Amino acid sequence: MRSASLNSSPALKARRRNVTRARQQREHLKAIRTHGLRRVTVWIPDPNSTAFAMEAHRQSELAAASPQAAADQAFVDAISIGFDDLE
Repeated sequence: MRSASLNSSPALKARRRNVTRARQQREHLKAIRTHGLRRVTVWIPDPNSTAFAMEAHRQSELAAASPQAAADQAFVDAISIGFDDLE
């Protein structure tokens, strides 16, 4: 004879938990949309990949060899805040 506590099985509890989370997420997204915002997914290159490092290095060499390199660096320095400047 089966137990009368079928409603408390681990699988059913997990399903209820997932349904509750899904409902909470829907309600949260609906609330955000009422403020005129929309969800966007952006895919970016993996900064931990070797290909990313190689491409970043290639681009930094091009920028350093540019005729405007000194002006570009002066601009970056002008808008940058160092850790010493945060105090």
